[in-house]
Amino acid sequence: MASQGRQPSFGATTLNGKGPNATARKGLLGSDDRVMVRISHNQLQLDDLEATEALAQLVAECCRGGEFLALDGDLGSGKTSFTRALTRALGCARLANSPTYSLFQRYRGGRLEVLHGDFYRLGSSRELGDLGWEEMIEEMRQGLLVIEWAGRFPDALPSDRIHLTWSLSDTGIDEQRSVTVSGSGEAVDRVRERLFFEEQTS
Repeated sequence: MASQGRQPSFGATTLNGKGPNATARKGLLGSDDRVMVRISHNQLQLDDLEATEALAQLVAECCRGGEFLALDGDLGSGKTSFTRALTRALGCARLANSPTYSLFQRYRGGRLEVLHGDFYRLGSSRELGDLGWEEMIEEMRQGLLVIEWAGRFPDALPSDRIHLTWSLSDTGIDEQRSVTVSGSGEAVDRVRERLFFEEQTS
């Protein structure tokens, strides 16, 4: 794994080159006054939508085809906004919207095809199977499968996945979010490497 033998750096560290122990990550964020802060070895604070878009850009760069991206978290915490930014970063012809009422939507025309789904309205894993879930996983071996509310049916998820768990901020700042990065496999290792383990400069 990419992170073996290395210790993560965290704690009030910004990814825009500002603040104490700031990293020189020029170009990661859209503008110099937007911040994405490491607050633990696997958790980020996103100050606004532009920081969410920057995270989507980084994740897109780490995806090579065949990845599974599981999104969980509070209602309104940023899962669909992140997915929309992800389809933009990949160059898809259409940008993602909430799939709650159509369950699954495809986005083509970019570097990777994206299949975006939502488990929120599904009542059981059997219902998921009836929709052809295993076939969808197989079909997206060269694309990117993104599922909101993935934690509703954890046994249905591939073992290798990037798992992002979103939380609303308790600071009272409307746009601020925290994101916990977990999962297993080479793809999440690449994401962790970019976010938590790259050499930092003061």
